[in-house]
Amino acid sequence: MTIGSDPHRFVSDTKMIRRAIRKGWPVPEATRIAAIARMDAVVRRESVPTILGDGAVFQDEGKADAHAIAAAKTLVAMTAFDQAEEHHQDNLNKPAAGTTVNVGVQVGGTSDASIALFYVESGIPEKMPPALLERYKAGEFD
Repeated sequence: MTIGSDPHRFVSDTKMIRRAIRKGWPVPEATRIAAIARMDAVVRRESVPTILGDGAVFQDEGKADAHAIAAAKTLVAMTAFDQAEEHHQDNLNKPAAGTTVNVGVQVGGTSDASIALFYVESGIPEKMPPALLERYKAGEFD
């Protein structure tokens, strides 16, 4: 028997689904899609066939209403969970308030390393400014 297939247990089944959502239990994507389709079909249903003691079938509109409300609550819970997950993922990608983010800034478009490289590739390293030449010889730009 699958969840939501027994009309006598439908409301308790939807409560179980909502509990699973609240607890964050993993649900396979195929099961999730089937549950959404099932809840959607129940919300649209106008009556629930109920078998009476003598075997007669009674179309119970009251039970259909209770099922529709339970299914709607479950769909809302699923949507709320999805939105909370998206919000959580968005916040994971943002630095926390007060977080220091180090950013390298190059002013004027040239760095000391590129200036040193220019002198070396031009064959005139001796023309390099003395402070830059010392840093180059120390291997700072390797």
